[in-house]
Amino acid sequence: MYGCSTDKDCPETQKCVENYDWKTCKCADGLSGNDCEKNDWCKETGKFKDCKGENGRCEYSKEKRSVVCTCATGKKLHPKENKCKDACSTNTDCTETQRCVLKDGWQTCKCADGLSGNDCEKNDWCQDPGKFKDCKGENGTCEYSKEKRSVLCTCAPGKKVHPKENICKETCNDDTECKYEGKCERKIGGNKFCSCNLGLTGDKCQTVFDCSPSGKYKGCENSGGKCKFDGSKALKLTMVESDEDETSKRSTPATPDIAEKLSVEEIVVGKSPIKELVEKVTETKAEDFIATAMVIQSEVMNFIDNITK
Repeated sequence: MYGCSTDKDCPETQKCVENYDWKTCKCADGLSGNDCEKNDWCKETGKFKDCKGENGRCEYSKEKRSVVCTCATGKKLHPKENKCKDACSTNTDCTETQRCVLKDGWQTCKCADGLSGNDCEKNDWCQDPGKFKDCKGENGTCEYSKEKRSVLCTCAPGKKVHPKENICKETCNDDTECKYEGKCERKIGGNKFCSCNLGLTGDKCQTVFDCSPSGKYKGCENSGGKCKFDGSKALKLTMVESDEDETSKRSTPATPDIAEKLSVEEIVVGKSPIKELVEKVTETKAEDFIATAMVIQSEVMNFIDNITK
C-alpha cells in the first residue's frame, strides 16, 4: 500500500482513502485483486450485473475511481435497480401504453394500469381473473384508454361503473327504484346504486338469482313448478303447491259452513294428506292405478265428512 494525499497519488485503478488517521491507496470501488485487476461489480453477482444491453454498459471509470453503469441518452441509472431505465417527466415522455410514475424518488416509464409484458402488450384486466373480467355485453366494454393511460370499463349512457363489482350498472335516486326492499346507497365516486337483499341481483334488484337461468332452481318452471321470492330467499314450489298458492290468493280459508260449497279439487289441493296421495298417482304403475284411485277417493270422502261435521 502507498501513502497518499489524493487519488492522483495512487495507480489508476486505486483511490486514496483514510484509515485510522492514515491515508493510503486501495482498490477503487468495484475492483479487487493484488493489482486491482478484477472487476467484481460487472460479474453475475455484482452490483451492476444487470447493467448490459439496453440497460446500460458496466465499466470502470478512471475519473470517478469506481466501476459504473453508463447509460445511453434519455436514460438514467435507477438508484435501487442499478441499471439504466427510461427517465420521464410526464406521460408524454413514455410510449402510448406506458405512464410516468414516481417510485423511490425516481420517475420512470412503466406499463399503464392493467397492462403487462415487455412491450406492455398484454391486457390483463380484461382477462379472467382480471379486474374487469365481467365488463362485457350489457355490463360494459373493457378497453385500454391511451388518454387515461389505463384499462377501463366503459359504460353505455345511463350506467356507471360499480366501484366494487367493476361492471356497468344503472344508478338510482332513491329506495323506491330498488325492488324487493333494496336500498339506494351512495358508493365511492359519488354515484348511487341499489344494494340488494340476499338472493337478488340485477341493476334494480329485479332478478331472483336462484330463479334465473343460472340459478339453483333454473329448471323449475320448465317442469311445471314455480319459483318465487318470499322476502328473504327463493322458494321452489311444485305444481300442486303453485296451484295452492294461487288458490289462497283467490279465496278465504274454508270453514264448516262453506266447505260443502267448495269443489272436491279445491279441498284436495288445500290439504297436505290428500295432496301427498295425489302426488303418488304420478309414480303409480298402470296396473295399480285403479286401486290407488279408489284409495284416494275413499280418503277424499272421509276428509269431506270430517270438515262438514
